[in-house]
Amino acid sequence: MLRPIQSLTFLSILTLTALNPLAPTIQPVIAQSAAVTCNPNEPLETKAANLEIEARNALDQSNAEKALTALQESIAIATQLRSSSLQSNLIQSWLLESYNGLPVSRLIHLNQQLKSSEKSLTLVNQFRTLIERVPNANPYEKTRAFIAIASQFATLGQTQTALTLIARSRQSESAIKAPHQRAIALIELAESLAEMSQPQAVQTTLAQVEQVTQRIRDEESTRLNIQERTAVLYARIGNYQKSQQVLQQLKNAPDFYASAQDGIVRAYIKNGKLADAEKLAQTIARPQAKLFALTEVAIAYRNNSSKSNQLFRQALTIARSQSDVSLRDLSLQTLISAHLQVGQLEQALQLTRSLKFPHPPTLRLVIEAYHKAGKSAQARQLLSQELGAIKLLSDSWEQRIRLSDLIRTAV
Repeated sequence: MLRPIQSLTFLSILTLTALNPLAPTIQPVIAQSAAVTCNPNEPLETKAANLEIEARNALDQSNAEKALTALQESIAIATQLRSSSLQSNLIQSWLLESYNGLPVSRLIHLNQQLKSSEKSLTLVNQFRTLIERVPNANPYEKTRAFIAIASQFATLGQTQTALTLIARSRQSESAIKAPHQRAIALIELAESLAEMSQPQAVQTTLAQVEQVTQRIRDEESTRLNIQERTAVLYARIGNYQKSQQVLQQLKNAPDFYASAQDGIVRAYIKNGKLADAEKLAQTIARPQAKLFALTEVAIAYRNNSSKSNQLFRQALTIARSQSDVSLRDLSLQTLISAHLQVGQLEQALQLTRSLKFPHPPTLRLVIEAYHKAGKSAQARQLLSQELGAIKLLSDSWEQRIRLSDLIRTAV
C-alpha cells in the first residue's frame, strides 16, 4: 500500500474541498459500503437479487472477498429455488457479459482478483451446478454457459472436467434453432477449444461455423463478427491458407477486415512467426488497428531493442496523428501499457504526462510499476499532476468521480 501517496492525496483533496464549498461532499469509493441490507422477511428471490447486486458493486470497488461471499450466497439461493430468472441473470451477468468493456467476464475478473485457485475452483463448481439446472428449453444460454465455465475449469488446470463440459455444450448446441445464435455458440466453442490446445477439434468446429454462418440472413454484423473470429482462429491453429480465405470474405467490411488482420498478427506472434506478423501489421489500413498490431509486434521484439523501438516510434506517430482527443488518448494508453510490459518505465511516464485525461487503470499501472521499482517520488508526482487537472474542472460531478478514481489509485 502506498502510504505516502495516500496521505498526499487525501490532504490535497481536503484542500480542494475547502476551496470549493459548492462541490458535493466527497465520499471516497473506498470508504463506501457495498452492502445491501436485506430484510430477513424478504422473499428469497429478492434477497438473491440484492446479493448479486452487492457482489457486482464489491467487484467494482476491487473488494474481491466481499464480492465472492455475496455471489456465492446468491448462487446458493438461485440453485435452491431453481428460479429461471435468477439463474439467467447470474449466468448473463457473470459468465456471458463483458466486464466494464473489458474482453473478460465478471467471473474471470473476480478470479483474477482473488488470486486463489482453491476459492476460484469452489466458485466455478457452484456455477457448474447452477448451469446443470438451467432448463433445456433455453439451449442457447445453456450451451454458452457450459462453454464459459469449461474455459474456467481449463484455466484452473481441470482439463478433463473442462472437456466433459465441452461435450455437454455440444449436446445442447444442436438444439439451437436460430442460425446466428448457433454460430455464436459454435465460435465460442472453437475459441474455448483453442485455449485448451485442441487444434483438431477447433478445425472441425470451424467447419461447422462456416456452414451455419452461410445461413445467417438478417444479422449482418453478427455474421461479419463471426467471420472475423473464424479467420483469426484458423491462424491460431496454423491453418494460414484457410485463414486468408476467410479474411478475403471481409474485404467489403473495412473495420472487420482490419480487426481480423490485427487478430491474425497476434496469432502469428503466438506461433513464433514474428516476421510474418510485422509484414501483415504494416499492411493494415485502419490506423487504430495498425497501431494495436504494431504495438503487439514491438512487445514481441523486446529482445531486439532496435527493432522494438522502431515499431514503438511508428505506433506513436499514428497515435499522435489522431485528431480526436479521446481516441488519441486511448491510443497513447495502449502504448503506455506496452512500454510497461517491456520494462520501459520512463517512456511510459512521459506518455502518461502527455494525456489530457489519464484513464484510472492506466494511471494505476504506471504508479504500481514505479512503486515496485522503488521510485515512489515519480508516482507521487503523477498523482499530484492528476489532482491539479481535477482542480481545473468546472463540472463538480465529474470532479467528484475523478477524485474517487484518484483515491482508489492512491491506495
